[in-house]
Amino acid sequence: MLSNEPIKSAWQSFAEKTMPQVPVNSPQYRHMKNAFFSGAFVVITIAEQIGNDEISEDRGVEILESIKQDVDSYIRDLKKRQVEKN
Repeated sequence: MLSNEPIKSAWQSFAEKTMPQVPVNSPQYRHMKNAFFSGAFVVITIAEQIGNDEISEDRGVEILESIKQDVDSYIRDLKKRQVEKN
């Protein structure tokens, strides 16, 4: 079940898992948080555009599938780099 603040909740979970030792008031933490919320902003902006009457339902689905493919590709590359690093 999603929280009432799903992006904020996702950020907190992400930050705890990926940078537990980084102080909240550090530049690194602020930069990462800015990047995280900027990504969320992009997705919301795209979702709003998909909701416009000019975009058909089929085209909206294509756009969402494209976003999913972009993310899946990034995650695969990230995992590959992590394996190569270790």
